[in-house]
Amino acid sequence: MKKIKCDVVVVGAGPGGSMAAKTCAKYGLDTVLVERKEYPARPEINFCMVHRRLLDYIKIDKKIIESPIRGLVSYSPDGRKISTYEPPGYEFGYQVNRKTFDRELLKLPLKAGAEVLTKTRATGLIREDGRIKGIKAKIEEKEEVEIRSNIVIGADGVQSKVGRWAGIYDKGLNLNDSLLVIESVLDDVNMDEEERLTYFEWFGYKHLPDIVFASGPKGDGKVVLDTMRFKRPHYPTKKGEFFDAERYFIKNHPFFSRSKIVERSGGVIPFNQFKKHITDGVMLVGVTAHHNNPIRQDGLIQAMENGVLSGEVAVEAHEEGDFSSEFLSRYDKRWYRLYGEKYFLNYYIVRFYDYLPNKDINRFFSLLEDNNYTFTDEIFKEASKSPKIISKFINGLKNEGWGINDMFSLVSLLKKYHRNFWDTFL
Repeated sequence: MKKIKCDVVVVGAGPGGSMAAKTCAKYGLDTVLVERKEYPARPEINFCMVHRRLLDYIKIDKKIIESPIRGLVSYSPDGRKISTYEPPGYEFGYQVNRKTFDRELLKLPLKAGAEVLTKTRATGLIREDGRIKGIKAKIEEKEEVEIRSNIVIGADGVQSKVGRWAGIYDKGLNLNDSLLVIESVLDDVNMDEEERLTYFEWFGYKHLPDIVFASGPKGDGKVVLDTMRFKRPHYPTKKGEFFDAERYFIKNHPFFSRSKIVERSGGVIPFNQFKKHITDGVMLVGVTAHHNNPIRQDGLIQAMENGVLSGEVAVEAHEEGDFSSEFLSRYDKRWYRLYGEKYFLNYYIVRFYDYLPNKDINRFFSLLEDNNYTFTDEIFKEASKSPKIISKFINGLKNEGWGINDMFSLVSLLKKYHRNFWDTFL
């Protein structure tokens, strides 16, 4: 059996794993990054809207950037519209080609000095004296290898084996806290130049009140159309439901009525947030830790930023010689300080939407049509007019095991975030 010794082993070479490995190697740690595929990529996901903070980490390149995104527009079930646009020359973010992005990002840890093992599948954790001391793996499904390390960083996907092996969580993917999405790439769309650079979402359309559609630029005149259910259950309730809804939407919406589908894919997006992402000798990053924006469903830039956070904490742990969960909790604390409150608030809002009748969603949109409104203030005002909705929401959370402290946390977060709608949720 082949044996490798290092300071840190990172499992998964997606955005979170690559940035974690790059950060560790940059600051002098002996780092090994393993990836089960030949090349890291998410070819099954076409729509990947990334915040402009991407420019902090990687250069804009035509190979990875398919289109800038300059506008955001949302429609309520009854057609009310909220929109915001950046001035000319500025972008909210970019549509990224995941088929090339992950490969380009992998060059960063290689350049920093990390060792990268592709076609290498993690098969388990190494434990000694009750502590995790690395991983077991197979190279090309043939050669077994032990990679011994002080820290394991798990970036191995939404149903992370590292997370389950380490005991950080013991359940599989919860479909009630995930979005099942089908995606289609459309050509020959009827949009002007500004519309082709805009992210659109429709919270219900005509006789499809519970289905959400979202579209964004794909480049070369194409757009990506996502179809999903934002209300519970977040998965199809009958065979072909999403495909039937998509066909109806394409046929009846003026943007798409003459378009044709040139590519189709899909995936599952978790939006519940774990309260813990670490244990002795292990940290989880990116989608592995469910670091997705529950409302915007984006997670690439968050994965990259949290990969950097985990790498920085790994460096500090080696400086102190302490790899305990108590020390690694610095990662959790920094994540929560930077992103956690906003993420949990977004999750609460998504859950609130589960219990909200469409007439009340329309009412909220009418308040938000004027961007001078403070979103959380209006929620309190409108909620006071609909005590049955609040009661149903609270009882629903109680049935899922929420306690009184969780309820107070929600109220305190809503009171804290007195911000413009877009600032709060983007």
